[in-house]
Amino acid sequence: MRICVISYSGTVGKTTIVAHLFYSRLKKALVFAIETVNETAASLGIPVIQISAEHYDAFYKQILTARDAIVDLGASNVEDFVAGLLRYEGSQIEFDYFVIPVLSGTKEQKECIAMVRLLNSIGIEADRIRIVFNRVRHEVAEEFQLLLNYVVKEGGCWVNQEAAIFENELYDMLMIRRISLGDILADTTNYRELARSFPANGDKKLLAHYTSMHLMQSLAKGVSKNLAHVYDLLIPEEE
Repeated sequence: MRICVISYSGTVGKTTIVAHLFYSRLKKALVFAIETVNETAASLGIPVIQISAEHYDAFYKQILTARDAIVDLGASNVEDFVAGLLRYEGSQIEFDYFVIPVLSGTKEQKECIAMVRLLNSIGIEADRIRIVFNRVRHEVAEEFQLLLNYVVKEGGCWVNQEAAIFENELYDMLMIRRISLGDILADTTNYRELARSFPANGDKKLLAHYTSMHLMQSLAKGVSKNLAHVYDLLIPEEE
């Protein structure tokens, strides 16, 4: 499975999707960060191959032989990356899916539409272009009307309104602490008990750590279920 997470917009959650949605389920995948501005999944302790889109030839040699790969493509690198796809004719077939994260803002939805059009223009079929609605507050139908109306009229990509990652404070907490969702799920420490039995004269910073970790553990299972559902929708079982 080789997936390219791509967007014209910065800070739409590409790292969240690379690290928590895909890498947690494709543990043996190579993760390529084609990013020069924003943070990458490396900030969460995930092994990342950092490469410039200007060196597409070096990247192409590696992606060609990779069984599983996840590409985190930064917004500022899209043009060079697409130029590489066009220069090496047919290289776009090396990717099973191009996944576009989108937020509910008008600007982000318009840039998502532009991304879909660009990918269509270089011969990428609609079924391989998959939209992930990110940071959804309530209902996709209410928050993403601009994009949904475009898809109804023009098509060009795969859309399922259930492929929605809901807003949750856990993602920011994980980023601040530079740990992954998998780390939290695997941690069996009873932080609740540690916090409840903490001595009155104990180190307040340690107490804050215990309470924060307990809060993250409490949020993690629900977030994990949400991501598992989105993954099952995006990637057909036979894949």
